[in-house]
Amino acid sequence: MRQRRLFVVRGVAQHGTITYKCPTAAWALRKLQDFKAAERRDIAVTDPDGTPLTEDDLIGIVEG
Repeated sequence: MRQRRLFVVRGVAQHGTITYKCPTAAWALRKLQDFKAAERRDIAVTDPDGTPLTEDDLIGIVEG
């Protein structure tokens, strides 16, 4: 069985860490923007290979 390759968005909330495993860059970008709007701290995004991404990186991937 083949493992799904996911983008991971992680941030710190008042009561712990929140992690989203996103199947697409567009979904990861949406979650990153949600985290920023909710004022989450220490937000980190990684691609399916574990490479850290910025918001600009995600926008570039989504827009092609």
